Amino acid sequence: MNSTISSPVSCVPLITDAQLPSNACRRLFILGSGRSGTSLLAGLFRQTGLFMGASAYLASPSNPTGYYEDREINSINEELVRSELPKYTLTNDLYSNGWDCPSSYGQCWLARLPLAASFSTSAEINKRIDQIFSRGPTCLKDPRLNYTLQAWLSRIEVSQMNSMACICIFRHPSVVVESILREVRTAAYLRSFAISVKQAYDCWLLQYSHILRLHANSGRWLFVEYDELLQDSGLYKVEQFTGLQVDRTLPRSDLNRSKPSSTAPQNAVDIYQELMSRSSSS
Repeated sequence: MNSTISSPVSCVPLITDAQLPSNACRRLFILGSGRSGTSLLAGLFRQTGLFMGASAYLASPSNPTGYYEDREINSINEELVRSELPKYTLTNDLYSNGWDCPSSYGQCWLARLPLAASFSTSAEINKRIDQIFSRGPTCLKDPRLNYTLQAWLSRIEVSQMNSMACICIFRHPSVVVESILREVRTAAYLRSFAISVKQAYDCWLLQYSHILRLHANSGRWLFVEYDELLQDSGLYKVEQFTGLQVDRTLPRSDLNRSKPSSTAPQNAVDIYQELMSRSSSS
């Protein structure tokens, strides 16, 4: 994901706070494990005028409709995650046993960090986050946000917190793990990275554990299962939550291609069932 083009949403005029409906989200965060549908969910907002970044990653066979991730936003999160990695690699079997620590840029969406991880932001990082927010209402998507969300929330003005919201998308872990393994096998920027089936499940489990145990205890949250976005009822649910009209031309059932080839461990199944419960109660 190292090539960039002008953002596919850059042709849409950015919207101001005053132009948004009073009930609309002004600080929207898209969370969920990579390969779980975060790109589809973020793409639903591509016509809203929310700032999603100035330089987007190219579409690829893995994400033919685009990633809706921005180089600068990803770079901030990559640096934050990478700063924590030395504390946990090579000290516990969960984080070693054949795993190559992310070395090349862009690999930290597959990092595995425990709930004890914390992110201390520097003055430079805070300035870069502030610059993102200065562009107006935002919709930010990056799987690393599963870990770093609190660093971003700490830079939101108190007066804006009521219009902040998070949407967490998820799929069955066995489907996600199959997609992760295929991505690692085929993506050029992951050639120096190795991950086992067990470690891929650990990645999924740890990221959603951060969301459920640390982040979702405060603020407005919506949990959405991937298949819901292929139905009008799911899209309506997202619109009602955000106060924004989504792009209904984007969801395509033919892009749901991964088929599981492994059995999810019980702890991952338990987390998935908790996510399903939260989705059904939304």
